Amino acid sequence: MDAFLQGCKNIVVLDSLNNLTTEKADVLIPVATFAEGDGNLVNNEGRAQRFFQVFIPKNKYITESWRWIWKMKAQQAGGENGKEHHPEELLRKIEAALPQFTGLSKIAPPHDFRIHGQLIPREPHRYSGRTAMLADINVSEPKPLQDDDSPLTYTIEGYPGIPPSTTIPFFWSPGWNSIQSVNKYQQEVGGALRGGDPGIRLINEKPGSAPVFFQYIADPFIPKQKKWFVLPQYHVFGSAELAAYSPGIRELSPKPYIKLSKKDAEELGVNDGSNVSIRIYEREYSFPVIIQNELSAGIVLVPTGLDGMAAMSWGNWITMEKAN
Repeated sequence: MDAFLQGCKNIVVLDSLNNLTTEKADVLIPVATFAEGDGNLVNNEGRAQRFFQVFIPKNKYITESWRWIWKMKAQQAGGENGKEHHPEELLRKIEAALPQFTGLSKIAPPHDFRIHGQLIPREPHRYSGRTAMLADINVSEPKPLQDDDSPLTYTIEGYPGIPPSTTIPFFWSPGWNSIQSVNKYQQEVGGALRGGDPGIRLINEKPGSAPVFFQYIADPFIPKQKKWFVLPQYHVFGSAELAAYSPGIRELSPKPYIKLSKKDAEELGVNDGSNVSIRIYEREYSFPVIIQNELSAGIVLVPTGLDGMAAMSWGNWITMEKAN
């Protein structure tokens, strides 16, 4: 990455965290996190779903990446001078340009959707102490923040019933505790949500034909002499990008290590806690060993994302030896 960025004339970075890439930026643009913006995602079954902003950031310049890019494109084209566009307009443009996303604009109700003239509250009624939240600054209650991009409101006021399945901000029902109240939002206990599962399937098989998911069967794994196939080991605490920023999670994260099969450990003459050296991208690293009996010979697992861990050449063969 360093070599690639050194060859770039101008580097524009859109990010919400400070990292090694942002430090190399000529222009750094602050963008919203998942909780500070609206957007769409496509899950592993090819279902497109909408997600909504949780709160408005105090810094007015923090907004979604797509807004910044769209504004740049508008200025580049000239005539619009960075004019704001509504996200629903962008979704319609995506559908027109890329037919495989047809239906994307219909995933959730439009921003002017109302139920009996009321918006859908993001906050449950127990969130009624919002006046006290700013009492140290001003005792008068400020005007609720406005959301022109969705049918949701940043208050407890609004439609008190069950909203459409695509716009459920929280689960709550009288007499039910915590997440058990989800039963009231389902057609039956453990079943689909009332109004159907959120989102639309973008990938569907043709009517009358059986779907073909896998046409290629991978060859069996064959170990190589004096080489090991390196794969990532993910951890609940430590592998996520934000883990290193949270002291509590960082304390629960494991220290760097490498996992070997019992057979490979015996051939290398190492035990649990011994150090081995591996060579990746012409660089050498040393890790303590953890022996995992279930692991196949010829495969090594290296944790990914841990604080201070370098990027590895996942899915490639590496050399390894007992460290001095």
